[in-house]
Amino acid sequence: IYLSQKAFDKATATADDVLKRAAKNNDALTLKGNILLAQGKTQEAIAQFQSAVNNDPSSGTTRYYLGLAYMQAKNPQRAESEWNEAVKTAGQFVQPYVALARLKLDAGDPDTAIRFAQQALSINPSLGDAQIILGSAYAGKKDYKNAAAQFEELLKRNPDNPLGLQRLGQVYLAMGNNAQAEAQFEKVLRKDPRSIDAWAGLTWVYLSQKQPDKAIQRLSQ
Repeated sequence: IYLSQKAFDKATATADDVLKRAAKNNDALTLKGNILLAQGKTQEAIAQFQSAVNNDPSSGTTRYYLGLAYMQAKNPQRAESEWNEAVKTAGQFVQPYVALARLKLDAGDPDTAIRFAQQALSINPSLGDAQIILGSAYAGKKDYKNAAAQFEELLKRNPDNPLGLQRLGQVYLAMGNNAQAEAQFEKVLRKDPRSIDAWAGLTWVYLSQKQPDKAIQRLSQ
């Protein structure tokens, strides 16, 4: 609770109190790492998480947070290594799968991103982040039918998800479904009139229909 409220001194005191009674309590060691990470003390956080991992190498949760710290330190290779270790023992803890899926998507490896996102969804079928990654990975492969299916499924559960609406609009645009694309971008703009991505998508809809005047008119409203 203290960490979520950014009450770092109280959170640290709580962890220290636990560690006085049990010096190798992995939850407390991991909490101290997360406090340091939230404070932007990346190298100290890495050292703290590594200490916790040395204490319990089988902790998928701690390895996940160690991976986050490496990402904050701009070391994606070490992050990937920790997350690959994390999934071996993570059980129902889904975040390492999501992290690996996002990492692979950003690295231009949609096939591996799909595999990890599907593993995450097999644990939690309603996990929006994993479904967005999965849809985006399909779109990266130009498999627009499966991409649209993922975003449509997501929006059935969460109709106002702005990223889901935007990505679905982009997929519809790529499929040539201009009317459906326009509808998605307009939904985004009703929620966020300043969305640059939605304005760009709407402009492409009109330009693809050879309606530049309509694009200019809509942008001036």
